[in-house]
Amino acid sequence: MLTIAKIPQWSDAAELGLGETLGKFRDELADQVNRGIAELWRLGRRTYLLTRLDKWAHGSELVVCCLKGEGLHEIAPVIIERAKKQGIDSIRFHTTRPGLSRLVSRYGFRESERVYTLDLKP
Repeated sequence: MLTIAKIPQWSDAAELGLGETLGKFRDELADQVNRGIAELWRLGRRTYLLTRLDKWAHGSELVVCCLKGEGLHEIAPVIIERAKKQGIDSIRFHTTRPGLSRLVSRYGFRESERVYTLDLKP
């Protein structure tokens, strides 16, 4: 049975758990967790998940901001089922790992965009 624990505030353990998935957005994401805009979760013993719920006039979308750890095949169905029970319209995540597409397509995810970035500050 997968244990899921909500972590109410940013912590060193969460930062260590999410590691490089935070990228340059570490400070902003930590602030969003502390202000209740985003939610931080520990799944099992070594997996961390950071989510945010985006709401618009036409619906809502669960945004998986960061996920790092093990057990994607155990975690994905739980996330999907919880989102359905809450009446959320869709789930979105961004990744820098092209191979993840193959893993998540079995749950119905499809690629909807590609993002290209040009850093203008060194």
